[in-house]
Order: sequence, then structure tokens, then C-alpha cells
Amino acid sequence: MTKIFSRSCFESEDAFYALSPADYLKTMLSFVDGGKLYIAIYADDVSVELAESVDKATIIAEYEFDAGKADVAAICAKEGEIDDVCREVGDKNISELKEQISASVKNIITAGAYTDNVVIRAQRLARMYQLGAPDFLILGERRYLIESIALNICAGERHLADKARLA
Repeated sequence: MTKIFSRSCFESEDAFYALSPADYLKTMLSFVDGGKLYIAIYADDVSVELAESVDKATIIAEYEFDAGKADVAAICAKEGEIDDVCREVGDKNISELKEQISASVKNIITAGAYTDNVVIRAQRLARMYQLGAPDFLILGERRYLIESIALNICAGERHLADKARLA
């Protein structure tokens, strides 16, 4: 049976929402099997997030994944650096914010297949800090930021898996 990463792999919704970015990353990496990582994704017009379950996923992403590159401490350090940059954006307007975050992220991470995803997640996080978003929303965005960083470092090609075949 194929292992698919989704929110259902956590004890409860509360446990998922309280999860640190580092623990989220470790759990995600535990789903790498045979050089593949399958992630259940729910996407709509507003957001893209980890699906509640495989059944509720709009897509299943299949990544070629090099677990040998998955240095948890290094990935967490990069997420921490980007989080620090996002906290310091101040009162910049949207275009200045996007420009600053994009340049900073590209200085922190090595260019990879998913660099644009990291930049987008960092821009969203910076905007959340700017708006004074509640901690649980910030934490959620940080989990998706660390996921994007890990995929940028470790993942190769992404395919859409046949959900019916995997479920």
C-alpha cells in the first residue's frame, strides 16, 4: 500500500494545528518510500494546503524525492532564517514586500525546482506578520513554508498521481 502524507496521519486536528514546522517536516519525511513522496493536497481558488485525507484531496502529488538531501537541521535553519526576514518587513507596501522577500529567499536557499513556491509561501508569511495574523495562522503558513523548502532541496519531478489507484 502506498504511503500518502495527509492531515489524517496526525492524532487529531488539534495535534496537527499545534505542530511545529520541524515536527511537520519530520512527519512528512517519514512518508518518503522508495524515492517517492506522495502528498494529498487540497486546492481551491484561495489556498493550497495539506488535505484532511486522501478522499478529500483534490490532487495527489507524487514527487521523486532524494531522502539523502533531507538534512532536517539545515532545512529548519533555512526556515528560521526566512521566518526572521518575514518578521522584519515592517510597513512596506505589497510590491516592496514581494520584492524584498523574493530577493532574501533567493539568497537563503539554493535554486531548485520549487524555488517559486518557497518565495510565494514566504511572501504570504510576511504579509501575515504585517497584518498581525493570529499565531495559529502564522504557524500553519510556517509548516507549508518548511514543506516548500524541503521539496525545493530534495524533490525532483512532480507528477499527479492517480488518486483512484492509490486510495
